[in-house]
Amino acid sequence: MTSSPPNRAAKRDKLSEVFEHSPTSLLDAYNTNSPEAIKFRETYQSNILAFASAVRAREDSIDESPNPRPRKQQVGRGGKGLDLGRDQSGEPAAQQDENNQRGPSTRSKSHRTDSAPAGGGNDDDETENTEEDPPVAKKKKGKGKHLQDVERKAISPKDFLELVESDFGISTARDKAAKEDAGLVWLASGFTRFDLNSKAEIQRQWMEKIKGELGLEQTVKTLVAAVPVCPTPETANNNQDNSAKEADIVDFLIDSNLARELQQSTAKGTGLALQALQSTTDIRYSLAWEAQTQAVRGTVLLKLYRMERCNQDEFVHLKAAADETFLKFIDADEARKKRFGDWKKPRFAQAMAAKRLTELLMMFGPGVLLDKRFTIQSLASTSPKYGTVVPAFYRALDKDSKTDEEVYTDYCVDRSAVVGIAEALDPALSEHIQTFLNEVICNDLKRARKAGLVGKRVAA
Repeated sequence: MTSSPPNRAAKRDKLSEVFEHSPTSLLDAYNTNSPEAIKFRETYQSNILAFASAVRAREDSIDESPNPRPRKQQVGRGGKGLDLGRDQSGEPAAQQDENNQRGPSTRSKSHRTDSAPAGGGNDDDETENTEEDPPVAKKKKGKGKHLQDVERKAISPKDFLELVESDFGISTARDKAAKEDAGLVWLASGFTRFDLNSKAEIQRQWMEKIKGELGLEQTVKTLVAAVPVCPTPETANNNQDNSAKEADIVDFLIDSNLARELQQSTAKGTGLALQALQSTTDIRYSLAWEAQTQAVRGTVLLKLYRMERCNQDEFVHLKAAADETFLKFIDADEARKKRFGDWKKPRFAQAMAAKRLTELLMMFGPGVLLDKRFTIQSLASTSPKYGTVVPAFYRALDKDSKTDEEVYTDYCVDRSAVVGIAEALDPALSEHIQTFLNEVICNDLKRARKAGLVGKRVAA
């Protein structure tokens, strides 16, 4: 219930009296033994305790959260302040602690320190698995301390499998912002190259490391066949001694655990494969959708609406009608018009989400195809600062200070890793993603094409 003006004035007067005894802080005033402070405590103690408890709880959540967004500025390119809405390294605190425990990183100022290949292999206009040695990317020397000077650990197969095992930490993330931060840090880190210089070898290594854990060689039929039959009194041999019966039960329990693990790994691999496939579908849709006029978009939505509702009693008589007739019928009734408008709202939200996913691919490269934290569902409802945080993360990579070879090198490694993981899941998925990446060109590959690096060997 809102306080009346006289009550609010009385509270202000009471606070003023308390402040007169200790102008340094409210806490000092609150703890004095003056008559006014004693009366103030008696009157407002419950309110103050509740407020203090809320403040402490918020401080604890900020300090202990895996991906806090502090208000401090971070050092950006040229030594200028860069507000990422995060701590001063550009990474969530938990990620920094984890990286510190793991020791030196493999991705540094301009690129991963295990220089990635920049030619041959899986890029467009090239033959797959070309055994061409990539260049050692040249580093540019710059002045000032940059955010990207802080080394980031490139993602290893073990890291990736742990991420998949935890379902990308989606259920344990504190909130949307924490989930987005963790995903952006992952995208900015990139994949390891195993100290290899051949893109084909990097792809092969990723495929072999992942296939045994998430391979989709199992079908529903083989999974069903792998489920053991539980020994029951009806099926057991009554002549068996107790030790034999016990051994059967032990075998059954062990086989059941193995069958469950097989089912779980197949489910995770299937989910990951569908994530990649859906991401490519959504990005292609977004690129086509954004290129159309409002009239074309309206036609698409109208036809989709007709497909869904054509068998309803209200519209069945319009099955053979033209789109213009169908639309006039909707507009003739306010209730029908409102229902059509309500139906369109989530479609517009999905289009915006697909556009955001496309922007992530353009900025951060192929890794976003495998990240379940960035789906149409999650990107349709992002955190309030998403629109400013994502560009800030991208600027923090400071790609303008890197050579074309360095940027292309990092892209090649990430692409080889993603294609290798897809190949481990299913060769058909790998082919699909390679075709997709050859047709949907992200910023780094556009830059490499402009520099004439694609399909050529660049000097070390």
